[in-house]
Amino acid sequence: MGSDPGVPVVTVTGPAQVISLVPWLLGFQPGNADLVVIGTAPPRGRVTLTWRWDLPGPAAQVLAAQARRAVAALAVQGCTRVVAVGFGPGRLVAPAIALIRQAVTAAGLEIGDLLRAHGGRYWSYLCTSPKCCPPEGTPYDPDTSAVTAAYQAAGAPPPQASRDAVAATIAPATGAEAASMCQAMERAALRARRLDQRAARHGRKARQPPLVISGIRAVTAAVKAYRDGVVVTGYNQLAWLTATLGTPEVRDAAWLRMDPAHRAAHQRLWTTLTRLAPPGHVAAPAALLALTAWQDGNGALANLALDRALADNPADNAARVLRTALESGAPPSLADPAVMTGQSKALKVAVGLGPQARPSPRPAPR
Repeated sequence: MGSDPGVPVVTVTGPAQVISLVPWLLGFQPGNADLVVIGTAPPRGRVTLTWRWDLPGPAAQVLAAQARRAVAALAVQGCTRVVAVGFGPGRLVAPAIALIRQAVTAAGLEIGDLLRAHGGRYWSYLCTSPKCCPPEGTPYDPDTSAVTAAYQAAGAPPPQASRDAVAATIAPATGAEAASMCQAMERAALRARRLDQRAARHGRKARQPPLVISGIRAVTAAVKAYRDGVVVTGYNQLAWLTATLGTPEVRDAAWLRMDPAHRAAHQRLWTTLTRLAPPGHVAAPAALLALTAWQDGNGALANLALDRALADNPADNAARVLRTALESGAPPSLADPAVMTGQSKALKVAVGLGPQARPSPRPAPR
């Protein structure tokens, strides 16, 4: 499983290893109220798509519809086998697992296993033999799992402690950091007004206004710096980039420069701006962060970034399109600006399943 360079090929056998794999798929340790659905595709059972819901979830009717959409997305991505793992007490997990089972059976897909994990033990809803599946559960230890060892040996970053820990990495800056950025944004606003006034005085009809030209230069310089391993720390430079991203032409220029080959560098840039951007300026960098996280198959980070983008501007079109794509299980291969602009029909087909559940479309074990 897995074909990307630097990503371990992991053979997963048995429930304990499946459960140990989940944190690496999600990018964080699941809590005691998580439902995870994993789809694998032939010929070697490669994990193709992973979904996660909070438990207790919505009303049964809504959760059933979400399960059907999730299973439909798995089928679209070529998955033929489904494994579900619920984390938490049986009263939370059992009803959700039953709905997943119904959806998978109705779609004609194979059920690999239906598991519950809680307190260092697991239970299988498919196994009825007390010899291999005792009523008190079977102990497991992800720290000693071969799956964990394989990821660690490959140098993969360890999963975050929780989904909240992932959210904390892009939380708004506070204290002196926020104050410095606020002051720099005031200077950036004054600079933008002067550029507009200068253009108005001269009455020039350039192909692009000076503000757009300056903003595109700022985007180009910042993207190059991060690709070269340089971290931009000057608040004036970061504020100018943040301010000009509010201009559609500048934002489009940033979007088109998001080559998936440099997604890790781009994530660092947009994480910085998402944290530092003051209210009213968060949507653009957060949506760009979501795009680069999607490119990396990191659905958790992508959805959290979109939460911040849409909280800042519920009408932001880019964030809404990305949310629809993620919620439909569109693969990271579509998170390429060249594909999204040049083959928009393919994207529309991929996102046509409807926005309901929030997946973590991580093509792992990558």
